[in-house]
Amino acid sequence: MTKKKIDWTDEMKADLERMIGENLSASRISRELSARYGFVFTRNATIGKANRLGLHPRSQQGAPEVTRAPPAQLLNLPPPLPRRQRLSASPPPPQFGCFAITDLKMSSCRYVGPGGYCGRQVVTGKSYCELHLRGMFRPPPGRPSHA
Repeated sequence: MTKKKIDWTDEMKADLERMIGENLSASRISRELSARYGFVFTRNATIGKANRLGLHPRSQQGAPEVTRAPPAQLLNLPPPLPRRQRLSASPPPPQFGCFAITDLKMSSCRYVGPGGYCGRQVVTGKSYCELHLRGMFRPPPGRPSHA
């Protein structure tokens, strides 16, 4: 068998329609067409031709229509809030990392994040707030903390 572009004849189309009517799989139809006509009919080529001819594969024939309830009804969830209510109901984002160096006081955290300086209250005698002090100065395992 040679692999080349197949020009589907009326006889090939009739065989395809007959085999789909017999409820054969696309793989089986492609093997039988290949054996009968001496061309390589791939499964995808067979499915594509059947779709272009308006023939329905066996997975769609006689399949019952499935209607599904929306997910909120399945789980008995209340309907979602309109977008404006959702946005106003969320808490405002924390004021972290939005300070310039000129806005900081002597008691402001000097940790630099993606949006600027942290600006929280520092731990006495340090340049960083408690959160950043813990993250930046970790004692080695087995040693006491000096922070």
